[in-house]
Amino acid sequence: MAGWLSGGRIAGERRRHLCGAWGWWSLGVDASSASRSARGGSLVRAVASSFSLRALVVRGELAGARPGMLRGELLALLGAPDEWGVGAVACEHAAIWRYGNLELHFDAHDRCWMLFSDYVRAGLDAGEGRTLEPWIAGDEVAYAAVVQRLRDEAIEFTERQEEAWRFVQVRGGARLSFDEDGCWAVVDVSAPTWL
Repeated sequence: MAGWLSGGRIAGERRRHLCGAWGWWSLGVDASSASRSARGGSLVRAVASSFSLRALVVRGELAGARPGMLRGELLALLGAPDEWGVGAVACEHAAIWRYGNLELHFDAHDRCWMLFSDYVRAGLDAGEGRTLEPWIAGDEVAYAAVVQRLRDEAIEFTERQEEAWRFVQVRGGARLSFDEDGCWAVVDVSAPTWL
């Protein structure tokens, strides 16, 4: 989905530039070993090298990162994001950080309020230098297959339908959205409303 993001991508070579009306930002740091931090320009070693789809769905976390955590805590867990966006020139002001096509959404107080991806059907990607443990995989994962997997593992969940879309809410975990074709399309985890 080209153009969705106004942020930048950590590049493999040494370069730094700003361009475009939205301000695409690229930091020239070797992404395999370290990346610029969102604050103060210090180097932060990229910590998370593997994400688990099961942990995202069942526990509502991405390598220990959960909604409700502050930007600095997430930076310490995950390292600098691959991309950031929604009008921000600097990573520290971005409303969204992306690790591959997995997104972390922030409020005005630097608190993560949602983990999100609408790339489930197209294929989740953890980003360069990271792996994604699939748990349940396939080109187009059907509603029935996901629900059966949850039942097989005795994972508590609720189901509901709104028009052509179906939703599965895993207790203590993610909400899974299935499109009109019955394919898993979106995964999201939101912070409790009391935060």
